[in-house]
Amino acid sequence: MPNLNTGILSNIPLSIPSADTQRRIAHILGSLDDKIALNRQQNATLEAMAQALFRSWFVDFDPVLDKALAAGHDIPEPLQAKAQRRLALGDQSKPLPPEVAGLFPDRFVYVEEVGWVPEGWVFLETQKIADVVGGGTPSRKVDEYFTEDGIAWLSPKDLSGYEWKFISRGATDITSLGLAKSSAKLMPKGTVLFSSRAPIGYLAIAENEVTTNQGFKSLVPKEGIPSEFLFHLVKANIKRIYALASGSTFKEVSGSSLKSLKVVCPPIAILKAFEGFTKQGSKKQLVLQKEVICLSNLRNTLLPKLISGELRVPAAESLVEKGNDV
Repeated sequence: MPNLNTGILSNIPLSIPSADTQRRIAHILGSLDDKIALNRQQNATLEAMAQALFRSWFVDFDPVLDKALAAGHDIPEPLQAKAQRRLALGDQSKPLPPEVAGLFPDRFVYVEEVGWVPEGWVFLETQKIADVVGGGTPSRKVDEYFTEDGIAWLSPKDLSGYEWKFISRGATDITSLGLAKSSAKLMPKGTVLFSSRAPIGYLAIAENEVTTNQGFKSLVPKEGIPSEFLFHLVKANIKRIYALASGSTFKEVSGSSLKSLKVVCPPIAILKAFEGFTKQGSKKQLVLQKEVICLSNLRNTLLPKLISGELRVPAAESLVEKGNDV
């Protein structure tokens, strides 16, 4: 029976780079890690800013509270605590530009199903602001339905552990024939992908045209509804959506229940203003995401080549310089 002991391992000859080369290799890989970490931090900051703006406008109704307080209007009892927090901020609160502030009302109205909402805002079904689209899987028995470079097709597994807001494709693509022979639907760029089972709650925005399997109930924004708003709206209502799930083997959110979910929606002019505030941040997030993926692939490629000596340090330094210019 073959065996491997410490004596054998101790006598295996190894090729070790010089101390100077080791330091240069560590510097190369370290610079890549630093850039990746910085990009991730910037991306997280931009995402936090978008979430904070969404919550301020569409959950806490800060612009409406500010105008109501300035006008001396009565604040409904359930909103008194939020109003006091706005008053406590004083000069620290950041006023909106006049043209944006003017879009918001200065009063609240009571809606039985949801409570106090800004005057002029509507409480409507999700299907009024987005088309809810299911997916499908071509037969696995037909090789011609799948390819490595075809129509982007995703399953919830593709979003498992996925750290980014945007996604372009999954592990497998399908062919035009596979799309035609299945219930998968081709959806446009900007579609909000939502996994409706196994598990419920994965979220991403389609970077390009995509299709999905039946584990998704995706939301295609209707005209005038920004993808960024819809993305954060779904995230803000995730507990309510999960409560709609049913099933004995595993929980699933049906298309009909997601369509009928009621949400508070402001006028289109306010949604456009929100898009204007978040558009550049979203673009920057996508750039940072692509840079991290590119730099991570570069690091993973360089590591074994540098350690083995297959690639020399000067050549690696040139590749890293090009990588930092992504």
